[in-house]
Amino acid sequence: AASVLGVKRTGARAAIVAALAGSRIRRIGWWCNVAAVLTGTPENVAFAAIAAPTGISVTVPADATAVYYFGSFYSGNTVGLVSVTLGGVAADQIIDLDNTGSGAGFMGAVFCAAWYNRGTGAKTLTPVFGDDPDTGPVGTVAYVKDGDTTAWRDADTDHNSGSTAVTVTLTTVSGDLVLKYDRRGDTTVPSLSSSWTAAQTQTNNGESARLSYISASGTSQVCDSEDESFNAVVAISIPAAGGGGTINAATIIPQLNRRKTGRFF
Repeated sequence: AASVLGVKRTGARAAIVAALAGSRIRRIGWWCNVAAVLTGTPENVAFAAIAAPTGISVTVPADATAVYYFGSFYSGNTVGLVSVTLGGVAADQIIDLDNTGSGAGFMGAVFCAAWYNRGTGAKTLTPVFGDDPDTGPVGTVAYVKDGDTTAWRDADTDHNSGSTAVTVTLTTVSGDLVLKYDRRGDTTVPSLSSSWTAAQTQTNNGESARLSYISASGTSQVCDSEDESFNAVVAISIPAAGGGGTINAATIIPQLNRRKTGRFF
């Protein structure tokens, strides 16, 4: 952004257009709106089956401003994620879809919890489940920078029994980072969906899962599960960090043609 703001010659217009086309900058004006991205490597957390989870240490990267814990397990009772702390701090947001129990199709719990600006470095992740897992649990912790640190834009979950795949559709704005956690009730990891990028996979105690991501290109994003067996999916859309200002790139670039001065702020 600094090189863009420092341009004073109209002859640099082509370079600016090319730079903007390949960048994550979504808006220019009094501030730059930079799309959220993963930072560091997502960490798998493997708690024991048929036991209450105990704390597991994770390491939050120095530049991360948000932490997202995705997970799933199956229990014969209608329970899910009751609560979870990171470094002793309760989650800022949680979306949870409970197990259905053995009388309603063996559909597993799936969830996501988020923390915003809660510090970096080594921290203990401690979830509380409503029942000891019969299978799983699986879980992955993802770290994000440059995203909104007040709330995700949208989140949704679904699950099913047997081999029928499920799909959720999220509200998005072009450039949103969309994270999808696809879980299945056997040890074959779900396939990577077309156009999505792999982030992490895991198998633990008879369950498997895949975390993947995509940059939204419009006002909605379809998030499919893949290759399913007693499947579950949770997905979230993360907007860019915001600030004041209203001028966008489409408005700014034509002003670089002005001959009097190259200044446009």
